[in-house]
Amino acid sequence: MGFADHYLSKQQSVIRIPFESASRDLRYCIVIPCYNEDKLSVSLDSLWDCRRPESGVEVVIVVNSSESDTQAVINQNLKTIDEFKTWKTSHTDPALKFHLINVSNLPEKHAGA
Repeated sequence: MGFADHYLSKQQSVIRIPFESASRDLRYCIVIPCYNEDKLSVSLDSLWDCRRPESGVEVVIVVNSSESDTQAVINQNLKTIDEFKTWKTSHTDPALKFHLINVSNLPEKHAGA
């Protein structure tokens, strides 16, 4: 068992996230940890404006919070999720896909990027 296999098997006990299958031509995956972020669309617009490679690219935004976060952080994360949903409706391209995962109320031990 290699390092990644061991790490991933350990992390599976933390949280399971349903996720659609990756594109068949996927070559690049960008993961954006997102915590209490009020300007996600700036990052998304920057990625959208880049020249597309010939293979598939997928962007995964992981909005997260811990069990000890304040209501202000939780509210900001909810606004970020809404912002993403609105942004995504006008940004569709089979060569560049965007996904959002919301992981809230994580135990302190497992919270953070």
